[in-house]
Amino acid sequence: MAENDAGSFEKPWKDLPDWFKRDVVGFLDFKSKRNLRSCSKLDQILVDSCPFFIEKLGFFLSVSRLSIYFSTDSRTITKHSYAKNENTPTEVIQDFLRLFRNSKSIVNELTVDFSDMEKSKMLIDEIGKIKKENFKIRVKKIIWYSCPNNLFAVQFVSFLAVGTLKAIRFEYQYGNLEMIRKLMETEQWKTAEEISTSTVLPKGLDIENFSHVKRLKIKVENSEWDVQKIQDLIMNFKRQNHPVGSYFSILVYFRPKSAERAEEEIPKPIIIDEVRILPKSGHYFRMPSENHFLRVHRLENGIEGLVRDNDDYIEYFIL
Repeated sequence: MAENDAGSFEKPWKDLPDWFKRDVVGFLDFKSKRNLRSCSKLDQILVDSCPFFIEKLGFFLSVSRLSIYFSTDSRTITKHSYAKNENTPTEVIQDFLRLFRNSKSIVNELTVDFSDMEKSKMLIDEIGKIKKENFKIRVKKIIWYSCPNNLFAVQFVSFLAVGTLKAIRFEYQYGNLEMIRKLMETEQWKTAEEISTSTVLPKGLDIENFSHVKRLKIKVENSEWDVQKIQDLIMNFKRQNHPVGSYFSILVYFRPKSAERAEEEIPKPIIIDEVRILPKSGHYFRMPSENHFLRVHRLENGIEGLVRDNDDYIEYFIL
């Protein structure tokens, strides 16, 4: 009798209530959701209606690979790579965009590789086909890689939800002045709270375009070190009511004038409220280049800063 009673509660998947199916979908990994989605039109609608909450998501569209990496927490990472003949680039792009069909889907950190211009264009074209007004991708931080002069990569940034996006880290091949200028024109750039890069900024960028952020980390050429603009940047940082822990740091990269060490010039000091901040410079061990580093940091009772040469603190100041 008990067995019959138990059996009477068995139902096929199609007859289960929607709320129960949604709960089940929430426990599935990426590949399982993809397989379920292919079972029927109703299952496709079901999977697309469930939001994704992803800790880290990596999307790589390059000449050599098509991959999606993601983790739902900070400890585990799921890799879904596509074999060369398993899926077309369009199908991979659609898989990626499908993660954001639900307006509640959100990613804490998104890494996108735009090293292939043709596939970058395909991504933008597929976004244009989405039958949803004001389609936006909700991401808190983007790590953005690009090949030279890839304006499709900049277009992608314009689809990120303003207000949700807090941090931008951009990496690119040297000399992309026009592309970075276009990136700086986006609303996403202008409202970001944190901007960083490990690449030396192209010559000609106005450093004032970074003055709005609460956390900044950049590298510039020695020729781009303009004392007046740096002073203005520090003064603007002082005026802003940024929270404790806000900072900006600038690493200045010196290109050697010749193979032999040139005689050092005394750098012009930065003067803020009669405080002299002298950027020191020095040679890295066995490296034919010079570097100095400026960091300004907000504390509870004011602003502190330091100038660093190599790994030694050279000068400390309080404003």
